[in-house]
Amino acid sequence: MMLSSKNEMLNSDAKTVNFLRARNGLVAGKSDLQILICGIGGQGGLHLGHNLAKLVADRYQDIFSNEIRGIAQKRASVTSMIRCGNGIRSAFFAKKNVDYVLALEPMEIMRLMPHICPSTICILLDTYAFVPLFGIYDLERPSRHDIEASIYARGGRVIWLVVEEWLKSEKL
Repeated sequence: MMLSSKNEMLNSDAKTVNFLRARNGLVAGKSDLQILICGIGGQGGLHLGHNLAKLVADRYQDIFSNEIRGIAQKRASVTSMIRCGNGIRSAFFAKKNVDYVLALEPMEIMRLMPHICPSTICILLDTYAFVPLFGIYDLERPSRHDIEASIYARGGRVIWLVVEEWLKSEKL
């Protein structure tokens, strides 16, 4: 699913909205929530994880977060994990039990494929960071279609947030 305007985001697929509510416990009484945020150093993924944990703090009794920090100057992989619920006692993430994945860099979601299950909703930004690997600048990146196919093969759902055009229009 591609969302390109605010109205499309608000009036998008009603099934997805109901699915989000069910996964978040608003319908089905789900008692816990697991979120993975992935990106590369310098994109703000860790800051986003801290703010998201604060945002859900009034809804859940227990919140645990964990971070895997890359080196921002080297543009290394960064992952922030948030697990919240009532009665949760650790930040341990079981594979194939993640509710949401937010990928600030679409290629980083390929590292998290073992965590994606049929109920996972993957939210991907359409921006690609320029990251040379060991001086190799022409590495072939997986296409959008390949990324989506990998997620769909595991039963996950995909939402693309179109921000690249907005960043260009704002000269950012």
